[in-house]
Amino acid sequence: MRRVRIDGSASGVGALRSVWVGAARVQESFVRWDTNERLTFDIVASNLPGMAAMTEDWLLTEQSVDHTTLRITIGVEAAPLFRALAPAIRAAVKNSTSGAQGIAALFPCDES
Repeated sequence: MRRVRIDGSASGVGALRSVWVGAARVQESFVRWDTNERLTFDIVASNLPGMAAMTEDWLLTEQSVDHTTLRITIGVEAAPLFRALAPAIRAAVKNSTSGAQGIAALFPCDES
């Protein structure tokens, strides 16, 4: 992500944000907001002609006192004219969300 803009309420179900990844811009609406546990959002607007719909679900699971996992599940539906390109669209979405792995670097745990 190179830019994020909050479009109204900053948190909770119904919150909106616009996100820029490269030349792509999407507006996301949060449909689930369980603080410190889970977030789910749908794309409600986009400048990507090949995407008909997209949903992301982020789930934090505490494994132990000093270890939490982040699981990101993404569902993408290609627009009818782009369905033959679905593998390429999936690859582009996967690449655009690979930065989520860097979240762990922001919250290092002491492994002593």
